[in-house]
Formats: sequence, structure tokens, C-alpha cells
Amino acid sequence: MKPTTPVPSVVAPCRMADESLQHRSTQVAIFCGGSLASLIQVTPLLRAFRERAPHLERFLIARSDTAPLLIGTPLADRVLALPRAAWHGGMRAWLPVARMARRRVTTMLLDRPTLCGISWDRSPRLARAAGSWMARAEVPHRYGFVREPAWLFTDVVPDLPPPGRHESMRMRLLLRVLDLPGFECSPDLALTRGERQRARATLARLGIDVTRPLVAVNPAADHRLKEWSPGRYAELLSTLPEGVERLVIGWGRPTRAMRVAQLVRGPAPAIFATRHPRELAAILTRCALLVTGDSDPMHLAAAVGTPVVALYGPTDPEWFGPLGGQHQILRLRLRCSPCAVDDRVPPCPYGQACLRDLPLEPVRDAVLRALRSRQAAPIELEARVPT
Repeated sequence: MKPTTPVPSVVAPCRMADESLQHRSTQVAIFCGGSLASLIQVTPLLRAFRERAPHLERFLIARSDTAPLLIGTPLADRVLALPRAAWHGGMRAWLPVARMARRRVTTMLLDRPTLCGISWDRSPRLARAAGSWMARAEVPHRYGFVREPAWLFTDVVPDLPPPGRHESMRMRLLLRVLDLPGFECSPDLALTRGERQRARATLARLGIDVTRPLVAVNPAADHRLKEWSPGRYAELLSTLPEGVERLVIGWGRPTRAMRVAQLVRGPAPAIFATRHPRELAAILTRCALLVTGDSDPMHLAAAVGTPVVALYGPTDPEWFGPLGGQHQILRLRLRCSPCAVDDRVPPCPYGQACLRDLPLEPVRDAVLRALRSRQAAPIELEARVPT
């Protein structure tokens, strides 16, 4: 039986300091079952709670493959890492995992009084999982971006229509709704000095001269239609000037990431493969530039301040592109692009024309320009419409 809750309002600011004292609440719960990029976007919210309401404990619930990004950092007091299948409950094979996750979440929410819960994900499937867990634990204030089913959330944050629907704008709106305005929405990974020093030592072991500028490429993405050709990456590395170090990043599913990385046959580039997000973030702080498609390493690089040359095809950079004037976005203006909906990429009837036809020359020019200066404007390329 579904819990009986009021019909959700659109915006009802929650006074953190007053209500937490009145109801003796000790924690806020933030749910993020999406990708690593989504979790990076949550860090401004965690920082705002830490600075504006330090008496509240920040309880983060995330996927087990993304949670290590914030485990052990001052941004979150407690982190519950759930298997990826737990966020997609409903299919018979995943139901035991979903039930286990619900018990663990409910226990930890009831362990300490919870003032409010926030579901960051716009995906209906992920939002329903987080909302149902909060509703069963009777969390008094439940914020989300998904209206249906109505009993999950007490307060629905209105989504932003395009243009201006970038995730940073959505975070600003959420902070206003939570009565936490005035905070910068730039990501914060809280990397330590020790992590940066270990990254320097790792690069030295790979034979990279850390005193020279380092250009990294990330050829893999979470969907093959987001990937530029490995052969083009190899050509790009071979055209870099003397004195520039080269690094190929293998990120993602281990076997596929390494297979794609090894296809980049540049002039003896080093290959760095990892599944730990903080380790990769520390490596990216040592890079002068990252060339990549729409991927998790792109968002990690932007979060640590490393300039990015981002190659976009089926996804929309106006929605979830890297923020900052030092980044460059290259894309072909095709009639069919962008075609992804909420980051879900449909099959392409044109053979991935949006990235397949992206030439090497403008990418190389963008890399050389970024090496000369960290201030660069976005680039738009004209191209034929596939027939």
C-alpha cells in the first residue's frame, strides 16, 4: 500500500536551521543514483549544507561505482554505496537487490532524525527509487524533479526549459528552493595534497616528464556513439609539437576501456587505466589539457580546473557541457544532432555522422590554441546534413 502523503507543492522553501532545531533533526539525505557526472554536480549542494547548516549531518546515497568520489571527504559525513542494480528495481532479476537497498536506506534514515531528503536525478526510474525509499522512511520533506507518482515527493522542484537548462542552473534553482542561495555552483572535489603527490609519482612511473605540458586523451565513453575514432586520436597525438607529453586514459568498463585505449597508436603514448574517480581526478590536475568526448573524465577535468577540448555528437553541450571559459566545444551542426534524450542515445541511422565526420584539423587547432592560452572561445563547425 502506498503511503498517504499530501499532494506535492511546486516550491516550498525549507528553513534548515529553524526546522532542524524544532524537530531535532540531525541529518539531510541526498540521493544520486546517476552517473559520475551527476554526482560531481551534487558537490555544490553538499558544500552549501556544510557552510550554511554545519549542525546537520550530510548523508549521501549513491551508486557503488561513483560513491568513492566523495567517500572520506569533508563534503559528506556518511556515504551509503548501493549496487547499480538497486537503483533500477522492477525487473525480476534485480528485485532482491532493490529490497536489500530499501532496507539499508530505511534503517539509516531512521537511525538519526532526518530533516529532508533530496533526489537529484531527473530520470523517472532513479527518482522513483529514491522517492519511494524516503516515503517509506517517512522523511518529512522530500524534494525531487519528477512529478509522478505524486505520493513520492512532498515538494517538486520545477525543471528549467531550454535554453538555460544546464545542470548548473538546475542546482541554483534547487539551492533557492532549499533557502540556500548565494553559493557558487562550481564543483568541489576536495582533493588532498597527498592525492596530488601520488598522481605526480604515478605519471613519473609511466615515464612522463612532469615538468613538461601534458596532453591527455580519453577515447572511451559510456556509449560508443559518443566516441570519436581512436585512429583520429592517434593522428592527433602524432601531430603534437615536440616537448609535449602524451597520455591515453583508459576509463570505464575495464576490458573495453583498455581495448579502446590500446587502439590509439600514437608516438609511444603512456596508457593510464583506473576505475577510481579520485585517482583519475588527481591525474587530471597534472594535465595541461584533456581531449575527450562527452564522458565522466570530461566532467572530472572541468571540476579540477583542467581545460577541456570536448567533442560532442549525439548529446547536447548546452545541457551538460563543461562550464568555464577555458573549455572548447567542437561539434557538427547536423539536423539530427543532438538526438539524445536525458543522456539516452538512440540508435543512429547515419552511421554516427556527427562524430565520424568531425575532421582532425579543427581539433588539432583547438589543442594548439589551448596550449598557448587557457582562454578560448567555443567553436562551431558547419557540415553537410546526412542524407
